[in-house]
Amino acid sequence: MSVPATERPVAWWIFPTVPVVAAAVAFAWTLNAELTRMYGMSSPAGDLAYDQQIVWSISHANFLGIHLELILVVLAAVERLWPSPAVLLIFSAAGVAATAPAAYLFLRALLPVDRSESPWVAVALSAPIPFWAAIDLSDSENIALPLALLAAWAGLRGRRVAMWILCVLVLMCKEDQAYTVGIIGILMGAYGAPEVRKQWRPVVYLAVAWFLISVAIVHRDEPTVLTLLFTLIVAAGVGARKYLEMRSIRPAAALLLILPALLLAWGIGRIPPALGAEPGAYSQPNAVAELRRATDMIPADAPVNADAGLTVWLANRNTINDFPDMLASTSYVVIDREAYLSGQTAPNLRKGAIDALPDSGRSVLFDDGRFQVWGPVGGD
Repeated sequence: MSVPATERPVAWWIFPTVPVVAAAVAFAWTLNAELTRMYGMSSPAGDLAYDQQIVWSISHANFLGIHLELILVVLAAVERLWPSPAVLLIFSAAGVAATAPAAYLFLRALLPVDRSESPWVAVALSAPIPFWAAIDLSDSENIALPLALLAAWAGLRGRRVAMWILCVLVLMCKEDQAYTVGIIGILMGAYGAPEVRKQWRPVVYLAVAWFLISVAIVHRDEPTVLTLLFTLIVAAGVGARKYLEMRSIRPAAALLLILPALLLAWGIGRIPPALGAEPGAYSQPNAVAELRRATDMIPADAPVNADAGLTVWLANRNTINDFPDMLASTSYVVIDREAYLSGQTAPNLRKGAIDALPDSGRSVLFDDGRFQVWGPVGGD
């Protein structure tokens, strides 16, 4: 007697394969988009240029910056071999992509093992995550998200040493991750394996200690968007567990959970075709060679003030600011006549500062029609 196709069991390897494939697609999609933006001089100055300066300073024993991002030491070691800001985006995109398989492991450990629907729900909830986690592709916290999911998985499976190591790695990504580790501790108190459950308080104490250090050193105490995303994943997993404990669900219905997750990605994401994307920022031509030719005369140790999209390429120095913020008389000024201005730059303020340059005592050192370099005040 043959078994109807609808009743045949699905091969076990199908379930983990789906989030792995989703991770590969997400990695290629997000990395290509962000590299296009960086090479097109339309990346915001914020985290990307800041992190690049920190990574450069670590390799030169300067240790600039105020954030507690010890994970950047690893990136600095990589940049010693390949000195390119693309390293930051590769690691960050890999972190975002890894959330799919990490979330799958976490959800499989959290959902009831005796329910045949559990792997279907885990796949439906985990596979779309990289597409709505890709919010800021220049932040070290993107690496923290899959590490946090793996820490929770380890605790649910009773792997205490792995859980503690992963929690420490999460905290190394940034001071804000104290919230994330605190959530892991609370989750372990409710659902952790017996040998882990009694350790939930020390995990929370570790998170509180890191929080107090961050307030004392960095003066920052608010959770970030990625911490909220981790909280959402945990809440979705707990909700799915409680639902499956009360009633059954057909596999096809479980897969329908993927629809709201994809809608969420479309609604909150910042990479095309998401609603929050800036399409123009991802369509600029590569201008790195022209910028390097324009700025070749700037001394390596000189302070620079440049348009926001240029700063990541000029960040390997002690002082770099986006024009016209903190414009000092000793700074070289680099202007992009085709600058892509995001919401972080006030167009009127920028225009006024450019108009004031001819009367500022600076001289034009380079001008190719697009990039313009001005020397320090009083310089030749």
